[in-house]
Amino acid sequence: MIFDLVNSYRKYFEDEKVVLSSYRLQNGIYILFKKDGTHEFLKVDKETNSTSTLYEYIKIRDFYSNYIDSNKALDTSYKEKRNSTEYSMLKKICSNNHYTLFFKNRFVEGLIKDPKDTIPVDIFLKGIDKYFDSMINLGKNDKNTEMILDKIKDNISTDEEILQNKEIIKQKFLETVELLKNEELTKDTWIKVFLEADVLDYEKASLKYTYLKLFNKNDENKIENEEVYGINNYNFGYTTGKKPFTELKSTSFKVASMVSLEDIKVIRNMYIWLLKNTTTKDFVKIPLDFDFKGLDDLEIKGKPVYLLTVKNDNGTAKIEDFDYIPFYSETIKTFKCTNYFTNNFNLDECEFITQNIYELERRVSKIWFSNSLRESYYNFKDIVSKRTMVPTWKKEILKENANIFFEFFHKSNIRPLKQKLDRIAFEICYRTLLDEYKEGKIFNSTKVINLWIAFDEYLGGNFKMIKNDIYLKSKEIVLNNGKIQTDEMYFFMVGQVAKYLLSKSKANTKTQSLIDPIMKVSKQDKLISIILHMRDKYSYDLALNNNRFDNILKQILVDDIEKDIVKNRKYILAGFLEENLFYLKADEASKEENNLKIESIN
Repeated sequence: MIFDLVNSYRKYFEDEKVVLSSYRLQNGIYILFKKDGTHEFLKVDKETNSTSTLYEYIKIRDFYSNYIDSNKALDTSYKEKRNSTEYSMLKKICSNNHYTLFFKNRFVEGLIKDPKDTIPVDIFLKGIDKYFDSMINLGKNDKNTEMILDKIKDNISTDEEILQNKEIIKQKFLETVELLKNEELTKDTWIKVFLEADVLDYEKASLKYTYLKLFNKNDENKIENEEVYGINNYNFGYTTGKKPFTELKSTSFKVASMVSLEDIKVIRNMYIWLLKNTTTKDFVKIPLDFDFKGLDDLEIKGKPVYLLTVKNDNGTAKIEDFDYIPFYSETIKTFKCTNYFTNNFNLDECEFITQNIYELERRVSKIWFSNSLRESYYNFKDIVSKRTMVPTWKKEILKENANIFFEFFHKSNIRPLKQKLDRIAFEICYRTLLDEYKEGKIFNSTKVINLWIAFDEYLGGNFKMIKNDIYLKSKEIVLNNGKIQTDEMYFFMVGQVAKYLLSKSKANTKTQSLIDPIMKVSKQDKLISIILHMRDKYSYDLALNNNRFDNILKQILVDDIEKDIVKNRKYILAGFLEENLFYLKADEASKEENNLKIESIN
């Protein structure tokens, strides 16, 4: 995974230009102390102008001053006990070089009203002493880092250069506390102190820390062909002890990797870019030819892409899902959805034509899943499962099948949906019918089945063709007391008969028990039993001379079928949702037949 990305985008991350172009400062207080004794103050929040000269100046220097993560902070573990309270400076300073001092206000006495975690200023100053000692001693007397130091020794700050700023930083810390002690700062506000210096000086000051902390651990460093190799630090966990390469269940892969010093620098820059640009999104698609100039407005047409899900893991990007899609396009062949039934409902919502895969995804999400499809891919537990307006049965379908839709909409893989379409769509349509039929309605169910038919046609199925053919011929058969011709027509007529019989119910509220048996039946003998029970139940309202109904009912009761009911129950559902032919007059049938023929031609 990591090497795929490195090999594809190496040229963009060998230096920091791409990273800096999209780098954003964290919310907080930034103070630049200048050589002339003045200072400039920058408060960063969502309203801050990120194009100002001061913002740009600080942004670059902030990039070269941040620690890699909290586990790789410089050692500031000074402790002091005072009045029965023990104060520790461990991990309280989060910068990496002698030009900066990064900390949070809740750790400094006087910068926050609640003194729970604060440290007295004089003890914090001793922590700064430890901070500078750590910079000087970093990598010394360690055989595992000697090979790295040997590579960079001519480009790093000397001990003398580091010590020159020690007392200056301590003084600027005291001034910062005075400047901010009357400010109303929220808890965990970042305070970042900068000394005025050239950006090359900042890069030089951070180089030793960066290179010595890039690898996960330096215990296994080795030299091959004059190149330093170490344990990869990104998307990888490392155990110390006798079995450092034991498989860790929390990793995204099974095999550990070693990378070169130059590659790990590229990887670090890439992961910083991912952290700043992708962790707020559920997932991103990055084309193989991406120039890293604008992810939000990117339009993908027939390109190979990497699909990534990236999370913020304690200030570091972590790739939780990765896939390579050889061909992806937002533009698809024409998807047409219309009303395939002869009812007069206003179904504008499910009548559309699109060639955009994301537009289709939005339609599916709205019509089938109460606008919860996209969130179900990676945030089902945190978002979808907690939505009170989404029926439980829809949540269950999403939980089980979200990946099928993700494969279709975002990986150009139609096979899973094609295999499971009828099962999923029937369940959605059937459960929608149960929800609304208690009020005698089938409006939403018709929208759902229209989208089902459109998907079936798009994926090469014949549901639309068979359904329309059945309806045209069924009208003629009903009106002329003809014979049921196919098993599909038989199932369609079962739906028609069930709907006709249930229309005789005098109940004010239609319960699930009325339609549940007919939609869940799997054997013909059971089907016949259910139909007979319904006929007997509503016989008080059945006309004695209803020849059309009696003709179809007799055939349903005596004809044998060969095809599986479960695999063809969509025709029972279609028959139930279609306008009932037993109420149709001859002149109406003729008019509707002409309309349906025109629709079939179109």
